[in-house]
Parts: sequence; C-alpha cells; structure tokens
Amino acid sequence: MNEYFLDHVFPDVPLEFEESWQARADSLKLFRFDLVMIADRWSGHMPRTSKPMDYAFRLPVPSNWVSDLKGRMLANYKGPVSLKDPSHANSKPVITYLSRQEAIHRRLRPEVHEELSAGLKVLEEEGLAEVNIEMFVDSDPKYDQVAKLSRTTIFVALHGNGLTNLIYMTPDAYGRSAVYEIQQPGMFTDDYAVLSEALGLEHWIIGGRDPNVE
Repeated sequence: MNEYFLDHVFPDVPLEFEESWQARADSLKLFRFDLVMIADRWSGHMPRTSKPMDYAFRLPVPSNWVSDLKGRMLANYKGPVSLKDPSHANSKPVITYLSRQEAIHRRLRPEVHEELSAGLKVLEEEGLAEVNIEMFVDSDPKYDQVAKLSRTTIFVALHGNGLTNLIYMTPDAYGRSAVYEIQQPGMFTDDYAVLSEALGLEHWIIGGRDPNVE
C-alpha cells in the first residue's frame, strides 16, 4: 500500500534507502536540507513516549489536506465500487467493519465476531445504515480498498495496520463520521486516534484500557 500511495499521490518523490545515505557519508561532503523530520518508530513504542507521527501533525496544513490526496488516488477510478455519494448527502450512514478473522494474531473470538457482524446487520435490516463487512488481503486491488473507505461514514476495526485506511474516509456532511477501534484488554495506544483527529473524525477505543489507571 505504501508504494501504491506514493505512486498515485507523490509520483515525483524519490525513495532512498540505507545505501544512499551511506554514499553521502562516504563522500565526506556537506549536504544541506531545507527541512528534515526524523522519526524513530521503535522509540515511539516505548512507554510514556509520544508516537513519532504526533509531531508531524503539528505542521501547518490545509484543513482539507487528505481530500486532495484521496482525490488524486480516485481521479480515474473505474472499479466496481460506486462513488456517486462519497460526501454522504443521503440519510443513511455507511458502516464498514474491517474483519481480521483470518489474521494469525490479534483477532476476535469467533463468537464475538459473529455477534458483532449480526448486530451491525440488524442496523441495515432496520434501514438505519448501509453495512459492509470487509476483509482486505494483499491480493485485493488497492484502488477498491480506497474507494470502499471513501464511502465510509463509520469505520469499525481491530487495532492494527488496517486502521490506516481511515485516512481515506470522507467526513460526513452531518457530523456522523467516527472510528471505533477495538483493542484487547489491558492494551491502550492512541496511534490511530491521532490520524482521526487530523481528519476531524470522532475516535472511540473499545475494550482497551490504560494499565496505569484503576
């Protein structure tokens, strides 16, 4: 997904790896960069340390920054997902539950997954929402994943990289946009809440708790 995102949004951005920086070091020349941000993901996971990306969102950006990026990714979209109403001007919210039931780690107990899916479907049967239960895998077309999330009003998912998809959501015209992140007992991390805040979305963490709070 990283490569797909860069190719569509920042096609002119070069990718550099350790060899490039080692070559600079070996040249013994002085290199000047106008702006540099250094993030250490390992340190960001240490206790009582802010996530590295927290600082990135302190940079000044337009309020609709992500809409422009998403627009570039879907500009020529011809896939099966309808994009007629990405701004949710209709009366029904679109709920997307991203399942991890085939993942090796961090998944719901089968009975809990079934109960959650059934509960969401009741909302659809009662005409209160459109409900889509998805399970993205590497072989799925990336543009379809983006299109599905661009229609999503309420995103439900377990804690994990799949929640990064929330950046493709379109804030609802009626202020209903929200992310419900399910965390395992005893766990509490706000990685994805930072992304939600940057997009103006409500973010709710379910199940996890700070072990330092009684």
